Amino acid sequence: MRTLTEIKPEINPELKWFFYPTRLIFFIIFTFFPIFAYGVTIEGEVRDIGSGDLLIGANVQLEEISVGAHSDSRGTYRLIDIPDGQYTIHVSYIGYETRKESIRVDADESPVLQVNFEMKPSVLPGRELVITGNRATEGKTPIAFSNMDRQKIRDANQGQDIPMLISETPNMLSYSESGSGIGYSHLKIRGFNQQRVNVMINNIPLNDPEDHQVYWVDLLDFAESVQDIQVQRGVGNAMYGLTGFGGSVNILTENFSDAKGISMTAGYGDFDTRKYTVHFRSGLIENRYAIYGRYSRALSEGFRENSDIDGWAYFIGAARYDQNMTTKINIYGGPFTLNAAWDATSEEELERNRRANPSHGHPNVLTTDNFNQPHYEMHHEWHLSDRATLNNTLFYILGQGYYESYKSDEDLVDYGYNYYEDDGEWIEETDLTRQKWVKKYQIGWIPRLNLSHSGNRGKLSLGGEFNTFASEHWGEVKWMSHLPPDASPNKRYYDYDGKKQWATLYVHENFSVTPNLMLLSELQLQRKSRTMEQKPAGNFFGKYLNYYVVDYTFLNPKLGLNYNPTEQITLFGNFSMGHREPTDADLFDTWDGADDFGVNPLFAESDTIYHGDGSIKYVEWDDPLTVNETVYDFEFGAGYGDDLRRIKLNLYRMSFKNEIVPMGALREDGSPIRGNADKTLHQGIEISGYFEPNDHFSLDGNISLSQNEFKEFIQYDWGAEIDREGNSIALFPSLIGNLKAAAKYSVSKSEVLNLSALIRHVGKQYLDNTNNEERTVDPYTILGFSAVLRTDRFSKFGSLTFKLWVNNLFDEEYETSGYYDPYHGYDEASGSYIGSAYYFPAPGRNFYGSVTIDF
Repeated sequence: MRTLTEIKPEINPELKWFFYPTRLIFFIIFTFFPIFAYGVTIEGEVRDIGSGDLLIGANVQLEEISVGAHSDSRGTYRLIDIPDGQYTIHVSYIGYETRKESIRVDADESPVLQVNFEMKPSVLPGRELVITGNRATEGKTPIAFSNMDRQKIRDANQGQDIPMLISETPNMLSYSESGSGIGYSHLKIRGFNQQRVNVMINNIPLNDPEDHQVYWVDLLDFAESVQDIQVQRGVGNAMYGLTGFGGSVNILTENFSDAKGISMTAGYGDFDTRKYTVHFRSGLIENRYAIYGRYSRALSEGFRENSDIDGWAYFIGAARYDQNMTTKINIYGGPFTLNAAWDATSEEELERNRRANPSHGHPNVLTTDNFNQPHYEMHHEWHLSDRATLNNTLFYILGQGYYESYKSDEDLVDYGYNYYEDDGEWIEETDLTRQKWVKKYQIGWIPRLNLSHSGNRGKLSLGGEFNTFASEHWGEVKWMSHLPPDASPNKRYYDYDGKKQWATLYVHENFSVTPNLMLLSELQLQRKSRTMEQKPAGNFFGKYLNYYVVDYTFLNPKLGLNYNPTEQITLFGNFSMGHREPTDADLFDTWDGADDFGVNPLFAESDTIYHGDGSIKYVEWDDPLTVNETVYDFEFGAGYGDDLRRIKLNLYRMSFKNEIVPMGALREDGSPIRGNADKTLHQGIEISGYFEPNDHFSLDGNISLSQNEFKEFIQYDWGAEIDREGNSIALFPSLIGNLKAAAKYSVSKSEVLNLSALIRHVGKQYLDNTNNEERTVDPYTILGFSAVLRTDRFSKFGSLTFKLWVNNLFDEEYETSGYYDPYHGYDEASGSYIGSAYYFPAPGRNFYGSVTIDF
């Protein structure tokens, strides 16, 4: 068995040019930033005067020169390059009395002025019910995590989907199917795809209950309404509902501000990408209410051919603050229409055309996707006492839409018709256009009771999550080249329902054993039930109708310790056990689904159910061939931080039982299907660091090395049993690294310029489990550049922010993901199949720019 010290991932030879742009960037920054640097830095913390809790998102302003900032995820703020003079600092936070303090700035006395604020609660409760709910805290929570606060989000936001926005966090891989970063986007943490990562908005699960997928396309321009993002790596905690293996992404939306205003943004970039956004903030009304609204329009032709998207999005929020209660309501969503880019492009076709998109069945009939999924949330927090708080969240998610595609030479029987004769010709196949529809809803309730221990020694949380989900899937044929005599408009050729109910209960304890030692312990119980029922439609009747109910019960413990031997050093370790049930596709078929005629689900036993007249009603299935996955996760971390630098080290070892992989089992006819690998191992090292020698320059980077391999796995391939023990698992990169240099210049008293350069490297990924070097996604290294200029020069009309991004500066050709198709073609001479690699190509050098005006 190999250990972490034996991992020797290959480094892309092209990394040799990594040092040249890096040296150039550093030379420019260190040479020129003193020219623009002047003034004093004002910094400090914002806390609750009673509890000492850090306040995140507090508004800090200098009244005389309209310079401001928000306190970050550590409750700290920073105002840089303040000229000498007398100023008034204005600090506000919803639920607290406004603080004002007069200060004198003199660069000769000190280049840094420390001003801390302790905020006194007003008649309002003064605590944001979402912001600190399930968040990991530096020096207290024994897990690996990264935060991205509001300012970082605003500076990085190119109008792209969330996965592209957080791609700089450790051990994260993101890509877009269209190449534009808008539409169907994906993220991976530690190589685990987003179906195995918990994604939440305001602690509400975003993963689809049936296929566990995350459809970012339903949330166009969502980053504009995001306050904060925390990415946790490893098995998620009990308060995050369902189990995430790679990690958890918790997105917190707009933290209503007591500062009112309107902002407008317009952006344009390559691929004719356009984005328009309008924000409205009411500020605090009558010391009790706040309203927020956003409207966005996003359009792009996409990098790949015929991958256009056109959609609009909205976010409406309202809050009411009472003496001991806070209530928030959020409504967001928006419809879209796009031309699909779901399919990867073959290696041969990419050599001819980098922008090729094979997702369309006919060059003149494009595959289109049309969907709308609004979200409705209500959050309520009730402060029962100084030590007890009750949180309740209710949510409702409703989705409906379809995709339309052209298919050639389709069998009539598969679409609910019989063969027929037409002018002496026997018709069995037809070209057609079909629509596949889905309508679904999800209703959930998330209660949590927090009980603080006396002496500020931690907190006990008791809670759960209760959900019900239902979906209806059906297909309609809209056009046929050969129209059967019994054809009728809008006839459904398949129709099935999916249902899922699940509940979780948990107890979560954070206890301060000593002032320097924090204990985390938790236990979660999950109970899930999934139903699939095919209904009569087309040729689906009798023995072709399938039905199953599958139940799961999981018990997930977690135990961890966090020790701070000094104020600068943190050590932690934890153990978690997690379970995750198969998706609907894992239960039905590797190659086909419940919408394909004559296909049975992947179960070991069946029972035929009859009508009273003896005819077959349906077939009931039991004992699924694909079982749930189990992981045992061991983590150890260490960190050091002071005023200039932070460095973190994390080691992990995730041992899996029954990890679900392709070609892990066989049907009775010998065909390979999705199944479980007996034992697999994922282990690695994650290192991140941050260096800020002064207020004008910072260096931020991370590197992750990992080993992902089969320990016990027999792959089945049409009669052959192949031992894959020791092989790397497909699409898990062994090396991911980021290095970002940023500079902040005060061009004048009213203008601040931010420059940054990001170098990103992703190591080799195998396309299948054979470890064949010809079946890989090659490693790649890319460089990006951004500039942000904020100015109050035109303060009569509001402040202006100009942004410019140059992505893939050196115009590298690379691919982000893909797969291998062993049945790409057939060689008549040899009587064997010919395989081919398929890839999702990334765009070359591309630009995006935007301008924002804040009133």
